[in-house]
Amino acid sequence: MRQVRLTAKITRRVAPNAPRTRVGRGLSLIQASGHPFNLPYEPVKTAVHDMAAAPGFRETLRALEKRQFEDGAAIIVPVTVAFGSRDRVLLPGVARRRDPLPNQTRWVTLSGCGYVPMFDDPQAVVDLLLASTDPATAAALGEPVR
Repeated sequence: MRQVRLTAKITRRVAPNAPRTRVGRGLSLIQASGHPFNLPYEPVKTAVHDMAAAPGFRETLRALEKRQFEDGAAIIVPVTVAFGSRDRVLLPGVARRRDPLPNQTRWVTLSGCGYVPMFDDPQAVVDLLLASTDPATAAALGEPVR
């Protein structure tokens, strides 16, 4: 994330119009999107600006590095965890720990999506949110954690 922020700051300062080109958009969001070269200009421009200017970025990242998710067993409601199949940030063998999650967690993969699935397939994200909150469809989602 530090590299992403540094790249966003450099892009904003040295090449602020880079997201206007297909290549510029792709390179700007290669870690966040499963199909970064297909993204439209405005969301990429906004994402680069927001990453470069986010207040509290350093403090938030430091806090996240010091702590990990704990006490998932105390969660009693259904849980759905979704990752994009093309996620280049939270890699399967490194950052996708299932052990702290409650037993009723469903693990779902959004096909073709990257780290920020809303960039790649916003409708799939909406569909997943709706399906995971409907008791009639939630049980059929993804594979159980355990």
